[in-house]
Amino acid sequence: MYPLRGKTVVYLLLMKLFDYHIHNEISFDSEAKLTEHCESACQKGLSEIALTNHYELDMVLLGTAEAPDLAREEALLAEAKEQYQGKLTLLRGIEVGQPTYDQEAFRKLIAQRDYDVVLGSQHNGKGNIDFYFMDCNSFSDGYLKELWDAYLEDLLSIAETAEVDVLTHILYPVRYVEKSRQHCFPVTREAFEPIFRALIRRGIALEINTAAVRKGVLATPDPCLDLLTFYRELGGEYLTLGSDAHFSPDVGAHVKEAAALAEQAGFRYLTRFRQRNKIMEAI
Repeated sequence: MYPLRGKTVVYLLLMKLFDYHIHNEISFDSEAKLTEHCESACQKGLSEIALTNHYELDMVLLGTAEAPDLAREEALLAEAKEQYQGKLTLLRGIEVGQPTYDQEAFRKLIAQRDYDVVLGSQHNGKGNIDFYFMDCNSFSDGYLKELWDAYLEDLLSIAETAEVDVLTHILYPVRYVEKSRQHCFPVTREAFEPIFRALIRRGIALEINTAAVRKGVLATPDPCLDLLTFYRELGGEYLTLGSDAHFSPDVGAHVKEAAALAEQAGFRYLTRFRQRNKIMEAI
């Protein structure tokens, strides 16, 4: 069982916005420069960002994708930290896709560097491609429901067993099906209750991800107000904000609205991280 890491510190200060889900050229699906991300963050008044490039664990282990160049990433981070010292705080993060595919390999990966925050994501089921590449609208309602049920089981596995700090974009598959077919991915309290209870029990934060609203797929950030309210009612405390930006103009997009959604759901604090320790900051 993964223990709660370190201390939780509470700051009763006016909240400054942050973005804990950002990709640059190290990720296979981005060509953005880190310095451009930093400029965008400064222009939008963000106080800090976390660089969280993709590491799709199953694909790397199966040899269907190359491991990202983490040494080069470290060098880019060091340069940007020096350049933006006093202007913007940069954190070292990582987004590990399918972290329960091989837990020992996951632990070895995370042990290689001193991360500030580790994101756990589920982009595909075992033996399937990423939902992003699926032609979901060509599938039958029955098969879509099977995919959704398997996805929820994978999220629960992360919440129950993976040594992550944050569970990301829990409505990820909903991005890739037409609104007329979203009934096949029922977003209900009942579906997410075991996942939320596991997160709460293990002290893992839940991400409010703004990518779907930015893309015009969902009306509000992910998760929606009803799920956030339910998470809070169950005893959830820890929330982070993430734009899932792959392009510099998207850094920090809609994080202000995400913070307002958290407050509307009854949260008084958002969660920052340093060396995988939580810092609670008043909204």
